[in-house]
Amino acid sequence: MMGAFLAVSACQSSDNADFVAVYATVETVPVDAAVGDDAADDPAVWFNAEQPLESRILGSDKKRGLEVFHLDGTRDTTDAIGRINNIDVRLGFPTSTGPKGLVGGSHRDQVGLVFWSIDAQGIRRLRSTALKSQLEDVYGFCLYKTNGTFYAFVNSKTGDIEQWELTATGDSIDGKRVRTLHLGGQVEGMVADDALGTLFVGVEDEGIYRFDALPTGSSTGTLLEASTAENPAIAYDVEGLALFAPNDSTGYLVASSQGNNSYAVFERTGKHAYVGSFTVGDGTVDGTSETDGIEIAAFSFGESYPAGIFIAQDGANTDGTVSKPQNFKVVSWAEIAQALLAKKP
Repeated sequence: MMGAFLAVSACQSSDNADFVAVYATVETVPVDAAVGDDAADDPAVWFNAEQPLESRILGSDKKRGLEVFHLDGTRDTTDAIGRINNIDVRLGFPTSTGPKGLVGGSHRDQVGLVFWSIDAQGIRRLRSTALKSQLEDVYGFCLYKTNGTFYAFVNSKTGDIEQWELTATGDSIDGKRVRTLHLGGQVEGMVADDALGTLFVGVEDEGIYRFDALPTGSSTGTLLEASTAENPAIAYDVEGLALFAPNDSTGYLVASSQGNNSYAVFERTGKHAYVGSFTVGDGTVDGTSETDGIEIAAFSFGESYPAGIFIAQDGANTDGTVSKPQNFKVVSWAEIAQALLAKKP
């Protein structure tokens, strides 16, 4: 898989003209909301290993629920369960009919965590009500899997984070809080690195913090120096986070730099050095701006996406000059890797 653009210069300015531009090949149909509504938020991907082209893109709708799309962007199903803010997916969750994909999300109406199972036969809800959080409200969410145990992280804008250990109970799911964390600023975007046992949390006006992901880990986070505004490529707010993790050791951490409509790439390991930034420009599909959630799936989806896909929420979706409700844009990761490599001095 394409992932080796480690030597890209880290001296690019915050002027978007200095960022490489890539282009979406697909966009999802808009969410069912009014033009101008802040509705679409966070994407995720369920990978169908047996039939990769039958994988699914999932998207949260903060006004309505969970959307499921085909890889060509057409809608598959909608679960109008209420205000789902952020979502995530992990494979191999045990059910009475075998391992399935686990989809989880933060449910703002029920102030808790809600879950679905997904496989080739479709998606179904694992709980009729959410696991109740002790937070005042719930925003960011991600899953973490280690040694067959599944965890969920959920946060609030007050900077509080809960970690839950999840348990399969037949065709349902249960959980218990096993740890709490706290950061001083407004948090939302989170992503966990299963192989390396790391949790990354975005603080909108500070940068990205790294924590141990295990519940026995330290409650003290480390701020990634390259993710702060001292890096001229970063323009607050820091929003969605995603990992390109093609194996257990190499790859990249990507963050939505909402203030300059770009995506900053950092090394997955070490001190998480800044690698470069890219934008999603206007092409056959319109580009992205004001992005909240992002996702990367480091799988081969055939000739169109041999190294995986990058998905970004588009906060200002248009069709030509006509404004449309928000949606999600899909970019080939191979194009991102090639574009950043071409920027190498």
